[in-house]
Amino acid sequence: GLETVLADAAAPDLADIVDQLGEGGDLDLDSLDWNPEEEADFLDGVLANLYLLTALDEGAADRPVPLPALAASMIVPDDMDEPTDDILEEVSEAMMRLDDQFRMLEPTGIIQYQPVDEALIEEVDGEGRIAQDGDGDGDGLAEPLGEEDVTRYGMVALTPLGVFAVRARMLDAGVDAPAVGDLADKGADVLLGALPDHPEGAARAEAEAWLAGRAPLD
Repeated sequence: GLETVLADAAAPDLADIVDQLGEGGDLDLDSLDWNPEEEADFLDGVLANLYLLTALDEGAADRPVPLPALAASMIVPDDMDEPTDDILEEVSEAMMRLDDQFRMLEPTGIIQYQPVDEALIEEVDGEGRIAQDGDGDGDGLAEPLGEEDVTRYGMVALTPLGVFAVRARMLDAGVDAPAVGDLADKGADVLLGALPDHPEGAARAEAEAWLAGRAPLD
């Protein structure tokens, strides 16, 4: 079921397809600005980033990720101190795509999603855009907003089912998808090498699980 909904979410706008077919022309995917592989990879990448941002953090469902921050994590280079106008425009477009896709994914139960406030969506050349008065992630992409304003730009979190499903997809794809308990049967060197990258709560849980499986002398 997840595979089917992900494929639907990555599909182009049906209205554009209907318009093309209604004009009696052939379906031109290039004119739809849609590459099925790129779109599917982008959505998979977003879900993987969401997993990495939340999976090791206890209570992640209570602390959803702002949509602007998630979109920026896919687009803004790590070494870019101040995003350019072009980058901000890409983030805005990605937010609109993700808003549509997350609305489709939420009924599957893999995410909890608070959509973008319709009042923030403006029409530019017939296409939806996020109003550029701020992006709400408080991370230098625009002027930081208050907590209430941030939620208007969309908030998303993986449910426990989503954590399981996305991790399974990542492991199938050969991607490292850490989870608490993975290191219980590893050596102390592996454990100590990994813990600094874990949030405090996850690091403590991982260490306790590792210790629980060994005698005190060991």
